[in-house]
Amino acid sequence: TLFRSIWTTTITNTSKAPLQNLNLKKGPNWSAGLTIPTFMEVTPEGETTKSIPVNSTLWTEGVSLPNAVPIGKKVSVAFTTRATGKPNTVLKAEVVVFGGIKDSTVDNFVRIRPNDQEVITPTTEGFISVPTFDFGQVGVAGSKQQHSLKQTADYYGNGTRNPYVRIKKTQPNWSLTAQLSQPKSATDSLPTATRLLLGTAPVSSFTNYNQPTELKNAAGTTSAISLTANNTATSIIANKQFTGSNVYQLDFTFNNVKLEVPANQGIKGQQYKAAVTWNLVTGP
Repeated sequence: TLFRSIWTTTITNTSKAPLQNLNLKKGPNWSAGLTIPTFMEVTPEGETTKSIPVNSTLWTEGVSLPNAVPIGKKVSVAFTTRATGKPNTVLKAEVVVFGGIKDSTVDNFVRIRPNDQEVITPTTEGFISVPTFDFGQVGVAGSKQQHSLKQTADYYGNGTRNPYVRIKKTQPNWSLTAQLSQPKSATDSLPTATRLLLGTAPVSSFTNYNQPTELKNAAGTTSAISLTANNTATSIIANKQFTGSNVYQLDFTFNNVKLEVPANQGIKGQQYKAAVTWNLVTGP
């Protein structure tokens, strides 16, 4: 996996004299999975942008910024890198500003985009990532059937990876429920007795989340999860069932996920959709 990231750092002069002889270089914790930039775009406040070439030596020893920063003014420095590594890996971009000021280190991170699910960062609490369950094309049967998830290269790697729910919480009290709506097509609906079976889900906590030293730790397992298509909220994790972390993940074993459809239901050629609603309840 390889993708591009654009980083920007802003230096503001809050001192009583112009900032001169400023330099910028990579910090000691710059992740190896990030390439060095080939140039920096330096934009002094109120002035035009200047492009400064960068090479490996300069990125290690320091790239000189072309202008002093006047009192009360700022300068923005932008550069582009490419990230390589396994999906979900966290890489740190750390730079040091030095020269006319005391050495100042700033950093930020990038997570290599997962193949299967979007990953976001909730402002406070919420869902970092939730799955989409796709059962592909199935037939109408004269008896109750359990259908497996579709197996294609672009959907959880032909079943070699698992769908998951990842949450972020800050309160000590927290619980998780889920509910399934009635599957419907343009002209038909499946009965509310339809079920989504997720099996037992291993639960993991995280330490150093969103850092290159991030670790995923086994925390336990849920009971077998079965969602009935009548929008009834089903308990997934009880209050304080898992403690000690603010980020948790539930993994649903790919081959255990089933859609259970009663006999003689569905119309050939119709596309049915339903919604799984995940509910994170937190409190002090």
